[in-house]
Parts: sequence; structure tokens; C-alpha cells
Amino acid sequence: MKDELKEIGLSKNESAVYFTLLRIGASSIGKISEHSGVHRRNVYDVIERLGKKGLICQTVKERIKQFKAASPMNLLHIIEEDRERLKTKEEKTKSVASELLSAYNRSLEKKTNVTLYKGIRGIRTVLQDILNTGKENRVLGAHTPPDIIASYIVNFHDRRIRLGIRDRLIFNNDFKRARALAKMPHTEVKLMPKKQERTTCINIYGNKVAVLSWSEPISIIIENKGIADNFRYYFDTLWSVLK
Repeated sequence: MKDELKEIGLSKNESAVYFTLLRIGASSIGKISEHSGVHRRNVYDVIERLGKKGLICQTVKERIKQFKAASPMNLLHIIEEDRERLKTKEEKTKSVASELLSAYNRSLEKKTNVTLYKGIRGIRTVLQDILNTGKENRVLGAHTPPDIIASYIVNFHDRRIRLGIRDRLIFNNDFKRARALAKMPHTEVKLMPKKQERTTCINIYGNKVAVLSWSEPISIIIENKGIADNFRYYFDTLWSVLK
């Protein structure tokens, strides 16, 4: 029976003292210690805990303080209290989980995914990703693409315009190419003050920054909102001072 009492929430000493009082009736501290096997100095603490649980009550017999077991039906109160505690804990856990979920989602926004592509097919993948994202594309270091991908770039701009995706490009003073693009809808162009012979450009769109290098060819997509926002700031600052 002591094991069963432990299973419903009483400690080893609490089970021993309560079961002893059920057997021998109202008793003094000394008698409880003797019959339960719980050391006298520990019985006082056990009596106090059982009293708080409503399992022991106090009486006085011949001016001697004694303790007796309350009805075993009071054990049901323990279950009720546990149920209330669990309900409170559940509500608190739901609240905490909701806050943690928000923090988790914010952390996902800060996570960085880096994807590396090699070859012309990889550059096509990046350009397609720009279309799939559907956000304004800022291009830093724009220049005339090599012949190997020129026809695909034409197709890219055709689809971009149909989708209504805005393109803003800062060119390496490639005036002829820049003027041709500037005539396209949803397209704005500015030139760097000095001609730059470069084969790498940076595309900033959505939560991504894509670095395209034609000389390899190689392309890298960095997916991170904070990084993309920083690059947008750099681009917009440069854009504001260029003609």
C-alpha cells in the first residue's frame, strides 16, 4: 500500500507516516516515529506537509498533542490539485511556446543560406530565382554580358517586364548597353563616373544577394534578410549620388 501512496504523489516518508496513522489511529510524534520507522526529527516536517495536503489533522488527548489520519477520500484532493496545476502549467506552456515560436521564426529570418553554382546554367538558375521571387532587383556593377548567355538575358528581361518586376541597374559606364536597357519598361539605369572593366555584378532582391561572375563563370546566392537590407542600403546610397 505504501508503494501505491507513493504513486499518487506522496513521498516515501509521507506514505509511511500516513499509512501508520491509518493503522494505529491518533498518536504522538514519538509513537508515529516508532511505528513508521521515520526518524523523530523528520516526522515533524512530514506531519506539516501532510497537513497542508489535508491528510492529517491535530487533536489533543490528555494535554498531549496527537495527530490522526484524515479520510483517505481526501487523497482525491491531491489529484484535483495536480489537475489544476497541470492546467495552469499547460496554459503557461502555451504562452511561453508562442513567445518562443516568434523568437524561432525571427531567428529563421536571420539564418544565412549560401548556395554556390558553377557554370552558365548556375547563372541562369539565379536569374530564374529573381523572377520567381518577384521583388525589385537592384544590380550593382551591371555590364554587357558575354555572347554565350546574351540571348538568355534578352529572354530574362522580356519575362521580367511581363511580370512587372522593376530593375534598377548601376552600370560600369557601359553607355551603349545602359541606354538600351533604359528604354525598357520597369527599368532604370545610372552610370558609374568612370568606366570599369569588370565581369562581376551583384543582384539584390528580396532577402537575397546574388554575386555573378562571368569570367569563371560562377554564381553565389546569399539568403539573409539582414545582409540583403545592408546591400540595399549601400546600393540606394550610391544610387542617390549618381546621374
